Amino acid sequence: MLYIVCESVIRSQNYDQEDMLKKLGKYKNAGLLTDQEYLDLVELITDFPPKVTQK
Repeated sequence: MLYIVCESVIRSQNYDQEDMLKKLGKYKNAGLLTDQEYLDLVELITDFPPKVTQK
């Protein structure tokens, strides 16, 4: 379930990249994501970088 939520957020491109990477690392270390799920999500971050918003 957590994988699906993270995947959805990343694909939306509405996230902070540094924060997402920290969270994914914490989830992996806590055993909430497998090593493969972690790697897949990190790869998705490369494919779906956050949208740049102008302030």
